[in-house]
Amino acid sequence: MNLTGTIHEVMPAIQRGKGQSRKFVVKTTTTNGDKQWNDYITFELWGDKVDLVSEGDTGKEVTVHYNLRGNRWEKDGTTKYFNSLQAWKVEANQTDEEYYEEQPF
Repeated sequence: MNLTGTIHEVMPAIQRGKGQSRKFVVKTTTTNGDKQWNDYITFELWGDKVDLVSEGDTGKEVTVHYNLRGNRWEKDGTTKYFNSLQAWKVEANQTDEEYYEEQPF
């Protein structure tokens, strides 16, 4: 699966067991007629993927490729379920202006 939007926030990497993880938020905007709303989607990066985004990437338009994961947690007779979006690839989307700046004439 993939989603395109603008990186809204990047959280610091944290140590989890033997590896690291990082969360980041992508803002998407949907327009329907004269109405417009924003969605803020949180993704997780694990292990060697942690460095796919950094705090300096805030404001960049990207396409995030991810897997939807679901987990079950049980404790003291209580069962809870939760989902996560685990990113495995983040591609920067190049604007026309950036394209022309990089091309020799």
